[in-house]
Amino acid sequence: MIDRWPDGVPRGYEALFDKFGPFIANEVRRKNIVSNNFDDLYQTVCERLIAAHVLEKFVQRVNGSSDEELPPTITATEVCTLLGITFGAWRSKQWSYHKVFVGDLGRVSPDKSKTHGTIVRRGATVSWVSWMPTPIATDAEGKKLPGYGSPKAVYKTSDVLEVPALGYFRSKKTGEGSFDSSAWPRRKIQPHHFMGYLARCIHNAWYNFCRTIRRKHRDRTGDCYAQFKTPDGDFNESWEDSLPDTETCPEDVENAIDYRTIVDTTQMSEAQKGEIGHLLKSHTIQEAVRMSSLSAEQKKTLLSICCAA
Repeated sequence: MIDRWPDGVPRGYEALFDKFGPFIANEVRRKNIVSNNFDDLYQTVCERLIAAHVLEKFVQRVNGSSDEELPPTITATEVCTLLGITFGAWRSKQWSYHKVFVGDLGRVSPDKSKTHGTIVRRGATVSWVSWMPTPIATDAEGKKLPGYGSPKAVYKTSDVLEVPALGYFRSKKTGEGSFDSSAWPRRKIQPHHFMGYLARCIHNAWYNFCRTIRRKHRDRTGDCYAQFKTPDGDFNESWEDSLPDTETCPEDVENAIDYRTIVDTTQMSEAQKGEIGHLLKSHTIQEAVRMSSLSAEQKKTLLSICCAA
């Protein structure tokens, strides 16, 4: 069962066909060349999309992102969800770093054996931490972004990954850090991402359907079709059977008459050998020679060889 479903992806196949039905129909129409077949082909493609579990596979692929595919930036709100803490706790540690450790202590740790602790500041005991991520100041367009006191502050994901190891947010009961990898912010799926994937699935469904039909037609036995039989119950010879067999014809000629003699005496070409080889399937050598397109001199020579043999 999939718990995290990306935004913009239909949550069921009824929703898929309601929203992307026109897109699927257009893709099928582009591939279909017989207008009367559209309804059947559209229905077949839809059935194959369901059978292939295209929605589940797409979502699993999105949720199965590796570390290299994590978002490059993350907001403070998303950080708190990931670490399982409140924004107040995050903002407090940001203040302890920027105001106390950087501002008051000048980045010099009171206890180098620890990553965090307390000091007396202006008559009050306050916390200090040796490091916290610094928000990104501006976006790609140069627009100023919120500071660490805002839940909309943006941080580098690589910086956030360093925080759990420092032990700031360890549970007082278990002493373990809080880090929920399943709470990574959902990857933002744009419409063209899913539509590109869906277009490939439609093509695969259509191609596999055509390939299956070709295989079924090729593997069918002729006795299923009365139109392929003569009134006597025999099969009509197809036009493919009347074509010369270019692979075995030279061998037929060699078996029927002396090959070297033919080559040396009549100078027969491969095409001529193929023609006679095909005729030999249903005629004698004399009949094959007479019916062939060989020259009169070649026929005369061949017949004399055959009669001598």
